[in-house]
Amino acid sequence: MFDRYTEKARRAIFFARYEASQHGLAEIDTRCLQLGILRAAQDMMPRLLASGSEELARLSADTEALFTQTGEEIAAAQKVATNVDMPVSQAARRALAYAAEESARLHHKSIDPRHLLLGLLRENGPEAACWKAHGVGPEEVQTDFVRGGKIDDPGAPPTPGVR
Repeated sequence: MFDRYTEKARRAIFFARYEASQHGLAEIDTRCLQLGILRAAQDMMPRLLASGSEELARLSADTEALFTQTGEEIAAAQKVATNVDMPVSQAARRALAYAAEESARLHHKSIDPRHLLLGLLRENGPEAACWKAHGVGPEEVQTDFVRGGKIDDPGAPPTPGVR
């Protein structure tokens, strides 16, 4: 399933899995996917967020707040071992499918974290509202592609100098 994903996009999924485990969720949802993108693709955040690291910290805090807004009892939740397979929620599946569609629409052979972000924005859940509140919508992400943000080949080592 993740053959077309770049190393950074795969890392975002790995971090999403980790976040789901840490929050005691039974599945990887769009909130976890957003946190995974924020962790795995920090190099793109200064290009997307107006005030850089301060804005990133606020966006991360706003995303974390989504976990308590749903009424989940995080303190009582048991963490799931990271070596256990975890399903993906329907909303997260749609976001991943939208990411693949966005990659195809832009004639990119690979899916990178920006495609994942476009998929989240297209899913239009509370995560999209977080991004929009911080001045990031589909137009800003597409502009980042136009500015020359390179897309790594799937399975290839990360672009030199970019971590």
